[in-house]
Parts: sequence; structure tokens; C-alpha cells
Amino acid sequence: MKGTNKKSQQTPTNSSSHIKWGLFTLNADAANTSNPENFGPLTAANMATALQSDCDQFAVVVNPKDFRLPPGIPFNSSNTKSSAHSFSDIKQENFLKRSIKGYDQAKANSHCISLNRAALITLQESYLEISSLDELHYLLLKCIVPITFHFGTLPPKSQTGFMSARKMSWNRFSNYYFLKHASAPKWIFIVLMLLGFAHITLTSQQAGISGDEFIQHEYGRVIANYHLQKIGLEIPIDTLALKGQKMNTLAKEYPNLGSKIATIEDPDKLMHLYGSSFDTFNSLLVHFFDIENYMEFRHFWNAVFGWLIFVFAALFARRLTNGSWIWAAVTFILLYATPRVFGEALNNPKDIPFALGYIMSLYYASKVFQNFPNYKTWDIIGFCFGIGLGISIRIGGLLFIGVTGVYMGLKYI
Repeated sequence: MKGTNKKSQQTPTNSSSHIKWGLFTLNADAANTSNPENFGPLTAANMATALQSDCDQFAVVVNPKDFRLPPGIPFNSSNTKSSAHSFSDIKQENFLKRSIKGYDQAKANSHCISLNRAALITLQESYLEISSLDELHYLLLKCIVPITFHFGTLPPKSQTGFMSARKMSWNRFSNYYFLKHASAPKWIFIVLMLLGFAHITLTSQQAGISGDEFIQHEYGRVIANYHLQKIGLEIPIDTLALKGQKMNTLAKEYPNLGSKIATIEDPDKLMHLYGSSFDTFNSLLVHFFDIENYMEFRHFWNAVFGWLIFVFAALFARRLTNGSWIWAAVTFILLYATPRVFGEALNNPKDIPFALGYIMSLYYASKVFQNFPNYKTWDIIGFCFGIGLGISIRIGGLLFIGVTGVYMGLKYI
């Protein structure tokens, strides 16, 4: 529900003079204030009341005394475009330290988070009730609300240990997906994912063998053997199998070059022009686990990569629809029911891993640049992995790097 947009002279210290503020206090025992208007804890009922007021911005704090803002912040009072600001007195550590710890102490010590009306509407429509600022950070990201972070210069009063940080992360994850903030649309999507995984992997075991799979399997063994030789291991290379797949030059040179045949051109089948990461991955697993029916094993992993395409496409669609789990489920179903995509997912070891790299890079690019430069470590890892996966299959994966430029343009134009 949208309220009116009247202006008032009631403002906090250092805030823009034309903004009227509303206050949410997470401490239920905090004293009520009239300037700014205090709506109490951040519950669905209190959010509805706040949206009926004439406040432009809403600050979420533990206690009213924490409502302090630095000067010169350009607040967005839009009713349609969500935005949030997070304020902390703590100096943020560099990216490397945050990555090693897996925790951002400065963000965790935020004393105030501001929301515009659109962001508050998003929280209310998601039926979310928040009990801490750390939880609010997490939920805003899940609701696809961009957050601008403002840090201070003070050192943290205490450091959070690695295991404590992991425990907090698990609590946020379990509360969002399974406990406190679980919802029917979210569960529908999760159930669809699990059923889809079971169905596509079982179906892959009945799939036929495509024309290139034997060639790719043998060449994958050549590449895997080249890397294993570096650590004193090897995969036996069958030159008759290479000849059977028309790779006569590699078979001829194997007695002289050994594992280094992986470094020469293959003029017969031109396999040197393609990346072989998926085939090498499978060949290593087949070798170390002594898999007898290696084609069914390859099809299983092909199906897993195909399933991940459906999942990442659905999650990307969710980001494009302001966090809608319904649209994520619809996207998953539509892709899953597309015969060409589903069929290729069973036994195509080139196009499917390449497509997965592409959709992964799109998804993680959208996450990285939503709150750039305060992105999560795992988001940048996922983005780089998606690009790397694409390049390791086909050189066209270099085009994925263009995704970075597109999102940087959208961010700064």
C-alpha cells in the first residue's frame, strides 16, 4: 500500500532537509519517539502502518540513539525503484582479508539501514519479519534490493571467528529457505529443482551415444594423461582406440612423444581447436573410480550440467522479476519442457557445458554489479568460473567477458 508523499521539516541530524523520516526499532523495549515517528519493530503490520504515513524514508535501527547519518547522502525517495543505504562506523577491511575470513566485520556492525518506500513495499510483500540488522542485509539482497554501503574509520571492537561466521551464515540460509522466512513459492521452486534433478539424471542413463562422444572420450584421456604425468601418474593410452576414432597422427606420435601428444595439433579431427575440460573431468573420474560403463557415467554428468542450466536460468529470471520465486519456477518448467534443450542435456558434452558457463556468467555478473564494489567473494568466484568454463569448452567463451562491460555500462551510465 502506498501512502501520500507529503514533505515535512522533521529530519534527523545531517539529513536532507526535505526528507521526512520514519523509524523502525528492532529493540522492542526501546522508547517511542515522535521525531522521527517510531513504528516499532520491523513486522508486516508495522510496515503496513508506515506505508500509510507520509514518510519518505525509513531508518531501521536497534535503538533510537543509533539513528545518525553522515551528511551529503543522496537518498532515493522513489515509490517504484527500491534502494537502501547501510551505515557503519567501522572501517571496511580490504577484499583479500574479507575473502579469507568469509565475513565482513564492517557490514555486520552497521548501526542503521535506510529504506525508501519501494524497498519497504518489497519487504512487506515478501511477508518478511526481521529481528536484526544483519538479517535485514541478507533479506534485502535476497529481495534484489540494491544496497549502498557507507563505512567509517573506527576499528572493530571485536573480531568474529571463522567458525562463528559460518554458523551465522548457515542460520541465515536455513531461516530464509526452510524455517522463519520459508514460503510456498520458494518451496515450489525447490521441489521442482529436486524432482528435475532426479528425473533428468535417471533419464540420462537411457540416452543414446552421440556421434562425437567416443572421440571426445579418447581425447579427454589424452589431455588427462598429460596433466597426470606432471605428478607422476598416468592413464594408459590405447593407440588402437585413437586410430579407431581417426586420430591417426596422435596415435602415430604417441610412442615418441608420450603424454606430450596433447600439445600437438590434430590435423585429422582438429580436436586441438576445442577445449576439453568436460571430457578431461570425466576421464579423470572414470580412471580414479575405475568406472566400467563410462558412457552412462558421462551422461550422468552431462545431465547434471544441463540441470544446472535450468537452475541458473531460473535464478537469473528471478533477479529480473524483482525476486519472484513464481517466475523462477515458471522459467525452470519452460526450459525443462523445451525438447531441444532437454535432449541435448542428456549427451551433448560441448554445447551444454558451454551454455552453463554462459548463464552462470550472466547470473553472477548481475549479482556482482548490483552492489558493486561491495560484492560477495562467492559471487566473483562464480562469475570467473562461468567465464572460465565457457573458454575451456570453446574460444567463443571470451565473449562472456563482454558481459562485464555490459553490466559496468548499466551501472555507471
